[in-house]
Amino acid sequence: EHSEVSPLSTSVVYAVAAFQSGCSYLNWTQSTGPNLPALAELARDKAALYMGREGRTDLVAIGLLRVAVADERLRAAHALLDVVRLCEREHRRGLSGLMTFLSCFFKHPVGDDPGDVAAQRALLYDWAHQVASTG
Repeated sequence: EHSEVSPLSTSVVYAVAAFQSGCSYLNWTQSTGPNLPALAELARDKAALYMGREGRTDLVAIGLLRVAVADERLRAAHALLDVVRLCEREHRRGLSGLMTFLSCFFKHPVGDDPGDVAAQRALLYDWAHQVASTG
């Protein structure tokens, strides 16, 4: 995943570039991305949001969708768009850092993962109730 020119993986370089620009970083691939403690610190310093590592495509199986989409690529696109929308909402709230409430959208979420899908969904639902009550 890294080249002979740099010991860092491409995903780490992308995360650094995003954070340096004050942008959010959602790692939908299996790559390392922002999993390094120094990157978490950089994200906080630059007021950036982040989450990820290998996005889920079957949201029906984990109870986030009621109707299955036949094409796996469309399921992945639907899930990614949902994550982007939720990230954008958090950005409009002026928050930064690790978005643990998005854990259920990732197979290997960054940070302290509650482990099971039910607990991950509960984080998302708790976040949604909090956002709805604060406006």
